[in-house]
Amino acid sequence: MSLEEFTMKRVRRQFTVEFKKNAVSLVVDENRSISEVANSLNISSKTLSTWLRQSKEGKLEGKIASNFDDKNMQMAAVMAENQRLKAEVLLLKNSQRIFQKTGFSKVRFYC
Repeated sequence: MSLEEFTMKRVRRQFTVEFKKNAVSLVVDENRSISEVANSLNISSKTLSTWLRQSKEGKLEGKIASNFDDKNMQMAAVMAENQRLKAEVLLLKNSQRIFQKTGFSKVRFYC
């Protein structure tokens, strides 16, 4: 599987309104930085900034919480991590092939 094929199968994460409101609350109510909260929730700072803006405008939307429970959210996080790790393994394997072709045969990646 090529890197292009792998990245084309990327699944977009969806968040509940409650999750978004809680994330915004951490920034607004607890005076934490956007980057700190985003890192702790494993989301991008840009995403959290968008949620903050939408919250101020009263337009914060998302999936209905009844469709998602803690197990589903954990499963989505595990699947996202698994996808990231597979991409890293693929990158390391391709790098190993390049090193072997260029004469750096002693370089080994253990995947």
